Amino acid sequence: MWQLIPYYYSENYAVYWLAKWFHSWPHITYDGFKVYDSTFDPEDKTYIETLIFWAGLPVVCLILALGVLFIYCCCQCCNRRRNNFRTGIHAQIKKTKIFQWLLIIFALLCTGVIGVGFYGNEGMASGLQHFVNSADQANNTIDTTEKEVSTLNRDLSSNLTHEITDLRVVFNENIDNRTVKQDLDQLTKRMSSFIETAVLNVSSINNIVEDNSLDVGYFAGEVEKYEYFRWVGVIVVLCLQLIICLLALCGAGRTSKPILAGVSVLSTFIIIVVWMMVGGEIFVIMGASDFCVDPNQFLIKEAQRNSRLSEDVLRYYINCNATSMSPFKKSLQLASKDLSLADSVLDDIVRKAKPYYLEEPTVKSQVELVSSTLQVCQSDLQEVTASLDCTTIHQDYTTALYSVCYDALTGTSLLLAASVAAGFLLFISIFFAANLVKNIVKRKIDYEVDQEDPFLPPNNPTLERFRRNEDINRPYRRPDTSPGPRLSYQGSVQGYGSDNDARPQGPLGTPAGYTAGARSSFVDDSPLMTSGGFESPPPSYTLAMSRDNQNNSRHQNSRNSRNSGASLV
Repeated sequence: MWQLIPYYYSENYAVYWLAKWFHSWPHITYDGFKVYDSTFDPEDKTYIETLIFWAGLPVVCLILALGVLFIYCCCQCCNRRRNNFRTGIHAQIKKTKIFQWLLIIFALLCTGVIGVGFYGNEGMASGLQHFVNSADQANNTIDTTEKEVSTLNRDLSSNLTHEITDLRVVFNENIDNRTVKQDLDQLTKRMSSFIETAVLNVSSINNIVEDNSLDVGYFAGEVEKYEYFRWVGVIVVLCLQLIICLLALCGAGRTSKPILAGVSVLSTFIIIVVWMMVGGEIFVIMGASDFCVDPNQFLIKEAQRNSRLSEDVLRYYINCNATSMSPFKKSLQLASKDLSLADSVLDDIVRKAKPYYLEEPTVKSQVELVSSTLQVCQSDLQEVTASLDCTTIHQDYTTALYSVCYDALTGTSLLLAASVAAGFLLFISIFFAANLVKNIVKRKIDYEVDQEDPFLPPNNPTLERFRRNEDINRPYRRPDTSPGPRLSYQGSVQGYGSDNDARPQGPLGTPAGYTAGARSSFVDDSPLMTSGGFESPPPSYTLAMSRDNQNNSRHQNSRNSRNSGASLV
C-alpha cells in the first residue's frame, strides 16, 4: 500500500524525547484523582482508566464549546430585532468588512493546519507500515529457523541413523575378513553413538524453538488492517475540514448568506468529530509513550505471564549485546562437535573399506550415501546456527521500535496538534460567519419604486410606528355623509368626484388651488382608515402592479391636461 523509503536506524534503541515528555504527564485515576504508576500495562484496569482520563478531557472541552455556541445563538436570536433598529448602514458595512477579513484569515490558517494534519497522518501510516514490514521479516526468520531445526532433527534422527545401521549390515554381509569386519563394526558403532548424541542436542534446540514459537505475522496483519481504516477515516475528516475552509473563503469573498450559514452548520458538525478524534489520539499517544520508554520490561513481563515464552530466550533476542548468553550455544557446540567426530570416524571407515570398493560395489555406494548425508547435516547445522543468532531478529525488533516510537509517534503528535488547532479555529470561525451573516447589507433593487404608493411599506419602521401611534391617539372623526363633492384619496388621482370635468384644472390635472402644502396636509389628515387601522393591500398586489399604477397615473394626468387645454380653447 505504501511506497516506503528505506530507513537506517542505529543498532541500539534509544528513547525518544517526545516519548519521555508524554510519559511524564501524570496518570490520574477516577478514584480520588490520585496519581498512578505510568508503567505500560494494558492488563491493568486502573492504568487504562488513567489513559481514559486524558482522553476524556477533549470531550469535556467539546461539551463546553457546544454550550457556549448554544448560548451565543440564543443571545443573537433575542437581540436580533433590537440591533437591526439601532445599527446604522455605515456601521453595518464596517462590521461586515471586519468579520469578512477575520473569517478569511482564520480560514487560511485552518487550511495550513489541515496540511500539517495530512503530513502527520502520512507519517503515522508510514511508521506503522515499517513496523508491519519488520514484524513480517521477524516472523519469516522465526518460521525459517523452525523449519531448519526440524529438518536437521529429522535428517539426524531418521535418515542418518538408518543409513549407519544399513552400513553395518553391508559390512557384515560383504566383507569376509574377520579383523576388518570387527574394526568396521566398532567404527560404525562409535559413529552411531556420536550421531545419537548430536540428535539429542539438536532435539533440545528443536524443543526450545517450538516452545518459544510466536506468531508475529497475525499481529502485524491485524495492525495493517485496522491502520488502513484509520488512515481512510482521518483522510475523510481532513478533506471535510478543507472543504469547509474553502466554503468559508468563498462565502466571505462573495458575502453569500446561504454559503456562510452552511459553513456554520458544517463547522458545528465537524467540530464534534474532530474533538472526538483528539480524545482517541491522546489515548494512543499516552499508551505508546509509556510503552516506548521501556519496551523490554513490558515484553519480559509478558514472557512471565505466558508459560510458552522463556525469559532467557526473550532477553537474548531483545538485548543482543556482547554480554548476552545464547540459550542455544551449548547445544549447538555439542552437536557440531559430535558431527565433527562422526565425520572423522567416517574417514577411518572409508580408509578401511576402500580396498573392497572394487570387489563389493554395494559397500562403496553405502559409504558414499552416509558421507553425503553427514555433510548435509553439517551444512544444515551451520545454517541453524546462523538463524538462531540474535543479530537478525534483534535488527528487526529495533527497526520496529524505531518505527513505532519515532515515526508513528511523531506523526500522531503532529496530527494531534493539527486537530486541536483546527478545532479551535473552526469553533471561532463559526462566530465570525454568524456575525458576517447578521451584518450583510441587503442589496437595493435595480428599478425605481413609487415612494408615495400606499400599499408599499415605509422605508423607516420608526416613522411608521410614529404615524400609527399618532393616528390611534387622534380623536375619531365621523365621515362626511353630506351630499356634494368631498375630498377623498381617490380624488387625488382621479379628480373631484363626478363633476371632475366642470372644475378648473391646474397643471398636470391637479385641482385648482391645490398646492404641495395642501397635498401634504391632505395626505397626513386623511389617511386610509378602517375599524382596525390602515387598509392592507390586496394579496395579489406586487411591485410590478405599483409600477403599472404609476404609469397609468401619468397617462391619466397627461390626458386631463389635454382636455383642459381643449376646454379653454
